[in-house]
Amino acid sequence: MIEVQCNSRFFKEKSYVVEKLLKDFTGITFNLNIIEDSDGYIFKYKEKIIMVPDIFFAKEGRWLTKDKLPSSCKNIIIKKSFKDIGRESIPVLFGYDQNEISIDDSTFSIDIIGSLFFFLSGYEDLVITNKDKHGRPTAYDYAARRFNFTDIPVVNYYLELFFQYVNYNFNLDIKIIKFNQFYLTIDIDHPSSLNMNLKKKLKTLLKDILLKRDINAFLKRFIAIVYNNYKIDPYNFIPYIKKENILYKTNVIIFFMNVLQSFSIHDEKYKWNSKFMKYYLQECNDNNIKIGLHLSYNTGASPDLLKKEINDFKIKKFNLHNNSANCIRHHYLRLNPSYSFKLMNDLGFEMDSSKGFADEIGFKSSICFPYRTFDIINREALDLFEMPFMVMDRALISNERKFNDTKLFSLIDEVKKFNGTFVYLAHNCELGYKKWQKKLLKLINYYHKR
Repeated sequence: MIEVQCNSRFFKEKSYVVEKLLKDFTGITFNLNIIEDSDGYIFKYKEKIIMVPDIFFAKEGRWLTKDKLPSSCKNIIIKKSFKDIGRESIPVLFGYDQNEISIDDSTFSIDIIGSLFFFLSGYEDLVITNKDKHGRPTAYDYAARRFNFTDIPVVNYYLELFFQYVNYNFNLDIKIIKFNQFYLTIDIDHPSSLNMNLKKKLKTLLKDILLKRDINAFLKRFIAIVYNNYKIDPYNFIPYIKKENILYKTNVIIFFMNVLQSFSIHDEKYKWNSKFMKYYLQECNDNNIKIGLHLSYNTGASPDLLKKEINDFKIKKFNLHNNSANCIRHHYLRLNPSYSFKLMNDLGFEMDSSKGFADEIGFKSSICFPYRTFDIINREALDLFEMPFMVMDRALISNERKFNDTKLFSLIDEVKKFNGTFVYLAHNCELGYKKWQKKLLKLINYYHKR
């Protein structure tokens, strides 16, 4: 056990990082104690001591406001005394004002505790006031985007440097956990062409030809509609993931919607006792594919609706599918940090996967590990974990030239470097097109070749 001492200011927040996150990432117990006259963190093991600065929590400004957001970022040179981590410098938001970091420094100059809290607690989600048309914090206001490091999981770099420093100074051999996983997560926004009205069917057929230029998808959809055959429908994702052996190359989670009342124009309501849904659920069951709940658009503004959809989903999953179904994702990524984590946790879910950019690729949470969440309003660590995604298919579709294969492969390289979890967010309606089937396969194959 390693003892950590700090002052009592924001003790619950510091405890979340020290006693929960650091233990989750290493399996080592860290015990946090209060020493009021401390202006930083003191890590103690036997007779040895490590000093770490307290910058974020000591920063002037009102709590849970933009006052605490960083106004600058400094790239610190990593001295060769550290083992090679593939970078010569690292962006630092909270740390001492120095130009380099060395393994034999008297103090570890990065505020590892404040930095992990800032990136993983959802602080930015709560305090960013600029919103897009869907009520989400604008991507440009996140520190990783403002300071141009969305392409690296900076938290993983901090953890690697910190535990190299700890091992060197305490003569230990602490190892950071390894995941080594590729997750394909598929959101079922539009389950079947047969669930559309006539106008939507015609519009989608035209899109197949004019926009997507996929004659195969057009013919399949046309036949599915004419003969009422949901299995040949291009929205049917099951044949694709079975044919390409994706089930053996990745971990797959299918997120189904459970829209009740108060649904918006952004939601498509579908019945769980329909033929295509029974087919999907049976296939998921037979092939051991995990299912999850895809919360509707308005749950991002209504905690009562969120609770209703979850409770109804729990009844459906037991009646229709013998699957643990403990994962969740918000439609349009409209997770509300003031209540979503707390409610999902209290209602029995184990994993959320809503953190990621809608119009960007990269590391929104600045980490490639699943991590324990924090209820920032009630100031408590939760049992619910967040599994952030790095790439969403619609971000690629909207800007194919910018997000080319080289950039996508570089994200995989970063995840592989830290034995992390690469998460791809797909939509079944996009996987109906050959182009995006090939794109996904290319990423999966690259992952396994690295």
